[in-house]
Amino acid sequence: MSRPMYGDITTPRAAGFLGLSMGGAGIALVSVIAAAILLMLGWLIPAGLVLAAGIWAVIWVATGKRQGRSSFEQSRNRAAFRKAQRKGTTKYVSGPTSRIPDGTFRAPGLLAGTEPYEGTDAFGHRFGMLWNPRESTATIFFSCAGEGRGYNDQSTIDQLVDGWAGFQAQAGLVVDLVQIAVTTQATRDPGARLPSAINEARENHGTMDPATVGTFVRETVDGIVASVNSNMPRLTQHVAMTFTAAEIAAEGTEARTAEDMLEDLAIQIPALKEQIQHAGSHTVSVMKMIDVVDYAYVAYNPDRALGVERARERARVKKGTGTNLSWFEVGPPAADSALEHWEHSGYVSQTHSVWKPPAGFFADDSMDALLMPDGVSDQKRITMLYRVLGPEESSSTLASDQTDRAFELNQGGKAATAVGARDLTSAAAGAEEQARGAAVVRFAFVMTNTVAAGPDQKNRLAKATAALRRACSTGVTMSIRPSDGGHDAGHAIGLGLGVVPAKYATVSSAMRRSL
Repeated sequence: MSRPMYGDITTPRAAGFLGLSMGGAGIALVSVIAAAILLMLGWLIPAGLVLAAGIWAVIWVATGKRQGRSSFEQSRNRAAFRKAQRKGTTKYVSGPTSRIPDGTFRAPGLLAGTEPYEGTDAFGHRFGMLWNPRESTATIFFSCAGEGRGYNDQSTIDQLVDGWAGFQAQAGLVVDLVQIAVTTQATRDPGARLPSAINEARENHGTMDPATVGTFVRETVDGIVASVNSNMPRLTQHVAMTFTAAEIAAEGTEARTAEDMLEDLAIQIPALKEQIQHAGSHTVSVMKMIDVVDYAYVAYNPDRALGVERARERARVKKGTGTNLSWFEVGPPAADSALEHWEHSGYVSQTHSVWKPPAGFFADDSMDALLMPDGVSDQKRITMLYRVLGPEESSSTLASDQTDRAFELNQGGKAATAVGARDLTSAAAGAEEQARGAAVVRFAFVMTNTVAAGPDQKNRLAKATAALRRACSTGVTMSIRPSDGGHDAGHAIGLGLGVVPAKYATVSSAMRRSL
C-alpha cells in the first residue's frame, strides 16, 4: 500500500517587485517620487540625499537576512533586549521578599497575570480553566495518550490523519476558538511510578503475588526495577484549546466574563473531548487545575519532578490530595534572561522556533525524530500551535495568496523559478481544497530544551541544539532559529498554556508579510 504524502504549505508574504519585498519596493518608490519632486523644485542636493537615504534603506531591508530575519528585525530585537536589561526587567524574583504585591511565586512573564478556575462539565467531571484577564482568553486542557504506530497498520494511520484534519476543519467553525496547542514533552522519568505499581500489586494480591513464592522472584523483580528505572525517557502530551471572551461583532457575540466562559465551556467539554479522541488519541482525559499546576511547576522547577511524582502517586494510591500546590506557586524563585538562554531554578532553557515551513512533501511519520527524547536534555518540549481560520477568512486569505504568487511569477517578464511555480501550485491547490470544505490552518513550532546549569551548560545546550537541528532534517526539512533575546517568552509560549503569540508580537503581521 502506497503511503500518502502531505504538503501545500506556504509562508504568507505580500507580493514584491523586481526581486524586492513589498516593504523594500515601497521604500524605493517613495524615495524616487520624493527625489523627483525635489528635483522639479531645483533642490539638487536634498534630492540626492533623499535618493541616497532611500537606496541605503532598501539595501538595509533587502539584505543582511539571517534565519529569515531582515537587518531591521535583527537590530530592533537587539535594541529591545538591551532596553529591557537597562530597565531590569530581564531578572525575575518571586516570593515574600520580592516586589510581587502578594508575595507569591507566580509564573513569570506572559503568564504572570493568569488566574485559575475550576468547574464541572455536563457529566460531573472536574476541569481546570486558565483565565487571562489581559487578553480576555480562557484555556482548557486535555491529557492525551495514543496507541503508538506499532499497533496500527497504514490504513488505520491514514484514518487517524484524516480524523485530525477533520478536527481542524470543525475547529474553524467555532467562532470563539483562537488557538489549539499540542504539546509533547520528553523528560527523564523521576522513577516513582514503577516501584509504586510493584508495591501496590504486592499489597493487593497478597499470597497470590508470585514474589511471595520465594526470595528469588522477588529479588529478580527488584533487580529489574533497579536497572530499568533510572533515567528512562518519558513522553507526555496535552492539548490546550484557547477561546476568546471578547466581543465578536461580526458574529453577534457579546463580551463574556471568566465565570461566563466557565459555564459555556462546561457544556462544550464532553463534545470537544470526543472530537479529540476521534482525531487519534486512544485515551483522552480532561485535566483538572491541579494537573495543570503540577505540570507548570515542574517545567519551571525541574529539580522538583521526583517530589511531585511521589505526591501524585500517593494521591492516586491512597486517594490523597497530591501536591497541594496552587497556581500562584508554580513559578521559579528567581530567573534571569540572557540573550542566548533563560536561567531558572538552577537550570537553563533555550527555545527555538521554525522560521521556514517544511520543504516539499512529508509523510505521517516525518516528525517522529523531533518528538522523541534527545538523550541530552532534562526536558524537551515540542509545542505545535494551530490557528484555524473560519470559512470566510480562509477563502479571502487563499485568494490573496494566489494573486500574490501569480504576480511574483509573471511580473516584468521575469523567468519562472521552480520555487515560484511550486508556491503558485500550492496556493491553487489550497484554494481548491478549501472550496471542498477544508480549513486553512496557520501553524507554528516552538521547541524548548532544558539542561541543568553548570560549567558545561553551554556545551550541553549546543549538543541539544545540534540534536534538534538533526531531528528537524530527518523525514522532513524544517529551518529553525533560536529565540535570542526572548527565551523567557519562548519558554512560556512553549508550555502550551494558552499564550497566543500573535497578541504579543513586536512586529505586526502586515509588516512581517511586507518584509
